[in-house]
Amino acid sequence: GMCVSIVEPIPKPEDNTISLSQIIKVSSSIIKAEEIVDVTNATIIDRETAEFLETKPKKTLEEMRSLD
Repeated sequence: GMCVSIVEPIPKPEDNTISLSQIIKVSSSIIKAEEIVDVTNATIIDRETAEFLETKPKKTLEEMRSLD
C-alpha cells in the first residue's frame, strides 16, 4: 500500500489552543488522503483507454511496456 503523510499534525487533546475549525480541517484532510489512496489503488485507466488497449495487437502492447 501507499504511505500518506498528513501535512497538518493531528492536534493533541491537551492543547486548548486548537480550535474546532482546525480539528475539522485536519479530519477532512485525512479523509481526502484516504480517498486519494483509494483512487491510486484502483486501476487508473478509463473505459475508453481500456477498450483502445484491448483492440491493439499484443505486439504493440509489448512495445509500449518496453518504453516504460
